[in-house]
Amino acid sequence: MKLETHRLIIEQLTTEDTSFLIELLNQPSFKKNIGERYVTDEKSALNFLQDGPWLTYPRDIGMHCVKIKKTGEAIGLVGLMRRDYLNMPDLGYAFLEQYHGVGFASEAAREVVNWAHFDKGYRRICAIVNQDNQPSIDLLEKLAFNFAKTTAQLPNDMANVSYYELDFEH
Repeated sequence: MKLETHRLIIEQLTTEDTSFLIELLNQPSFKKNIGERYVTDEKSALNFLQDGPWLTYPRDIGMHCVKIKKTGEAIGLVGLMRRDYLNMPDLGYAFLEQYHGVGFASEAAREVVNWAHFDKGYRRICAIVNQDNQPSIDLLEKLAFNFAKTTAQLPNDMANVSYYELDFEH
């Protein structure tokens, strides 16, 4: 998957993105809302890429790097994930804290949602979000995701997570 918006490029992560990953995955907002990934140096960043995103790319899913089109600067991640405990693809995103609140997450997520529907033909996708992460909840609702009370069977350690779905057929 390689996508473009007016301001952004969304493409596969490469070895050149390791410094960016170290920065993003260690920000307080990432650890609070997504979790600890133990990516603290070049080696662990490469392991993260090899054991995560690079394994999913052949199936045309996974987290992709979001870059500012004009500068090429990596500012976030966005993509669809396949999780054992969910019965449909899961939209995920995370951005460097200095880029929160300026519309990049919304722009990138909307492009992935459109790709999922129009290019991949998905009928439904979902998203999981910490219940106290109001900016992400607002973004999901802006993208027409609906809170789904009983649909997901989430693992026990995800008790404080809300589950949302987007049904393209309604």
